[in-house]
Amino acid sequence: MSAANSEKSVTKPIGRPFVKGQSGNPSGRPKSALVSEAYRAKLASGDPTVAERLADMMARRALKGDVAAAKELTDRAEGKARQAVELSNPDGSLASAIGIESAVKLLALRGITVVKSE
Repeated sequence: MSAANSEKSVTKPIGRPFVKGQSGNPSGRPKSALVSEAYRAKLASGDPTVAERLADMMARRALKGDVAAAKELTDRAEGKARQAVELSNPDGSLASAIGIESAVKLLALRGITVVKSE
């Protein structure tokens, strides 16, 4: 191995590029992006034709067979469909109450609502 290659491997951080206990992003994720703010301003401009034209465009795409456009329209108009999730242990038994509560919290963080069934 040449001296240049050994220097590169020594200076390159391995494993943890940040100092332990210190956030790599102390400011956190920005609350709103500039593009999102521009979109909101355009839609809130008082010109209803902007939102209507967007809705018309999505409807035309959906009617031409664009599945993503159809899904977007139905999700916006009727809300996202519920998804059933069964939580069980590897042996097939239902997960314990503590395990279920933890799983429900994790699923909620991902935007999934859990409905209890009997």
